[in-house]
Amino acid sequence: MNDRELLSLLVRIFKALPNPRVLEGGTKIKVEGALLITQDLFDLLKELVEKLPSINEYIVLEVDGIQHDFSDCSSNHYAEKNVSNLTVGFPRRNKIPEVYIFNNEFELIQSHKKLLSCGNPLPKSFYLASSDYISDESESNTKLQKIERVLDWFSIFEEISNLNRKGDSCRELIFIEKAGQEKLTKPIHFETNILAEMIDIEDIPDVGHFFDLKDEKNDSSLHHEEKRKFLRIAFVETLARVRAQKTGNDDSLEIVKSLDLIRNSYYEHLELFMEDFVVSEFKKDIEEAHFSYLEKIESVIGNIQGKLYAIPASFLALGALARSNNTESNLLILVAAGLASLFTFLMIISQKGRAEYLSSSISFIFEKFERNSEEEKSNIGILSNVCDIKESLCQQLEKKKKLILFYAIVSWLPFLASLIVIYIRFNEKINSWLKSILQYLLS
Repeated sequence: MNDRELLSLLVRIFKALPNPRVLEGGTKIKVEGALLITQDLFDLLKELVEKLPSINEYIVLEVDGIQHDFSDCSSNHYAEKNVSNLTVGFPRRNKIPEVYIFNNEFELIQSHKKLLSCGNPLPKSFYLASSDYISDESESNTKLQKIERVLDWFSIFEEISNLNRKGDSCRELIFIEKAGQEKLTKPIHFETNILAEMIDIEDIPDVGHFFDLKDEKNDSSLHHEEKRKFLRIAFVETLARVRAQKTGNDDSLEIVKSLDLIRNSYYEHLELFMEDFVVSEFKKDIEEAHFSYLEKIESVIGNIQGKLYAIPASFLALGALARSNNTESNLLILVAAGLASLFTFLMIISQKGRAEYLSSSISFIFEKFERNSEEEKSNIGILSNVCDIKESLCQQLEKKKKLILFYAIVSWLPFLASLIVIYIRFNEKINSWLKSILQYLLS
């Protein structure tokens, strides 16, 4: 016989008895006073003994002051007979399945107080007479659901505690966190007592997503360790507040009443952390953008400075020009200097286009940062920094643009110098050519 079959049969016997009492932690039914063993009741007792012979010694009938067991049940000896007392016991011995019968939820919790306080679940098979509730029914019991939720919350508190140890009657949790305005960190002890009075608390919130915090490591949960810490802090702060009120009640009862306060405190800590985290990430993005644009601005001038080596190299042509007396050679050197200046100029001017692109990019990116600062309350304090960085980058870029223009002008110096040298050496011929060209144009 399994536990469900035994419980079902015991419930039928319990209902067939007049004013039965429940004794010994829900494992004994007793009727005191004169009792008629009807045929139906006898048949139920007989069926019980036949299916579970080991229970025979725990069924006791008292007749004329003498106690008898139910060993001779097959003879119908007790059917339709009066007895003075009847006891039906079903302890967890001799292979008797674990079942319980209680008058109500309060008796059940009171009976299993130590087991529940040590983290054990509610028994699987039991019957509550006042509400005619059987545990294996699909319909749940709202009062016992509260105890199950308390067990879930206490198991989470055990997992997030710094230390814990199991005693004979409960679990002791030790938290090492600062409570409230205290300057020193000291251990705070809490015992997970499950009390029958908890079923009368109006509302005990479901664990919900807090169940994920039981695992010390959870890769699927963002900021998992921080969340565990915030729940630990929220618990310690609430426990300190409860003890300061000195209600006289057990700490565990007051903590269960304050579960909403623990949740709200947790959410406050988490919200502050997320705001700080968002601000930190936002600052990080701004700093990365700042340094990135600084490097890009410097690289624009760096590329130009590498190309400017062509300018002093072009002046070497002036030495060859000074030594040459051949007109064709002079013209060839002049053309070479002119091409060198032209190519250098074009390469420098190309960097001006890159500088213009950087200017547009800076405006676009930092305008986004500005909008983000205005829209997000947590980022409003960074708005002035964003504007300062943008202005600083724009000023540096404008300086670089002016420097690009200066380098572009300098790039023509070798060619201009070559023209001047040639004009000085051949000024008479050049003046003659210019006069001839002028006369041709005016004729």
